[in-house]
Amino acid sequence: MAIDGAKGNVLWSQQLKHSGAHHAGSAAAALGVSPSYANGILVCPTGAGSIVAVDLATQWHFLWGYATPRHQPRGT
Repeated sequence: MAIDGAKGNVLWSQQLKHSGAHHAGSAAAALGVSPSYANGILVCPTGAGSIVAVDLATQWHFLWGYATPRHQPRGT
């Protein structure tokens, strides 16, 4: 979400991940995640098994996305 710093109003928002992710409900989804920013690019771990990168200059133009492999228990 982009929020107006002076008034606190939401300027615009963008959904980063579909809520039905295969990692939903896992321990990893409950962990806090922090975005990283450099050179106008925001890299966002979703906490639901994926990471997305967006270009803030073009108001959240998606650059790439990566879904982490599902954990497979040993011996399966």
